[in-house]
Amino acid sequence: MDYLAIANRAQLGHRLALRRIMVIHELEAAKTLFAKSKGSLSMSSREDRFLRSAFLVGVFSQVEAYMCDMAIELLVAFPGKLPKKDINLERFALSGSIVETIRASAAEHVNGVTFNKRFPDTVRTLLGFFDSKKPLDDTRLSVVNEVKCTRDVVVHNGGIVDDRYLAKAGSRSRGEEGKHVPLDDAYIEDSMDAIIGLLSEFYELGPARFTGWVPSRAFREMWEGTVLESLVPFNDAWQIEEREDHDRVILKEVSWRWSSSEKMLFDFFLAIHNPRNPAIDTNVVQALQRWKSPSSENRIMRSWLDTPFWL
Repeated sequence: MDYLAIANRAQLGHRLALRRIMVIHELEAAKTLFAKSKGSLSMSSREDRFLRSAFLVGVFSQVEAYMCDMAIELLVAFPGKLPKKDINLERFALSGSIVETIRASAAEHVNGVTFNKRFPDTVRTLLGFFDSKKPLDDTRLSVVNEVKCTRDVVVHNGGIVDDRYLAKAGSRSRGEEGKHVPLDDAYIEDSMDAIIGLLSEFYELGPARFTGWVPSRAFREMWEGTVLESLVPFNDAWQIEEREDHDRVILKEVSWRWSSSEKMLFDFFLAIHNPRNPAIDTNVVQALQRWKSPSSENRIMRSWLDTPFWL
């Protein structure tokens, strides 16, 4: 099943890194906004509390969305990690895309495994998709868990401490039952730092392990998934020059006498490398007609048609 999304991995590393940059920039901007707003507005205590409550709720929405988005991106690129391998035909008919159909299934699965779970369990579950070899820092996780509990009591109980908050926050609970949970400057600022620290740690332990997925690596995996690898190994046909910004893939001199079917497949890879290569005399449609489903060659080419990339 993974061959159906193999081309999607060409940009996986970029998408994961970009999503991290986006959320950290958003949270840093939120920190700056909060610092500027302190004491600069004339508000009643009720208005001040509402502003702080809304700020905290907005910030925490970034936390949950970020980690879920990361997990979904990974599952779309590696659908073999999904427990259900069946394709929903109605979803496919609506989207016309296998990758988008997988994305819908991945989102459904992530929502299912995180629904109504304690925050620490949710984070560990999402990190588990990345096959992390190290656990999260329990102290930081418990601090952010209390922020999540504060967010929940703000949203669901008007910010009044109740038994559910006390039970979920445990030893880190604050305030007295029946009274507003404190939202002072120090708490907001410390919470922001803990959240940014947790998201950075989550990235380093999980998503960062997949940032090596770039176009050249996906191209190699695609070649190695076809019959061409048994005829001319990737390293005999191509050379990858690793660069900091973008790897360079170089075509070597290949003297193999291809059959007509093999030549169609070879042309497919030539077109990804350089669509203007004069040696190309067939196209992917012809190749798909020759390499029928369920061959790996067919699935790899269909994957590229769904999420094309060039070198």
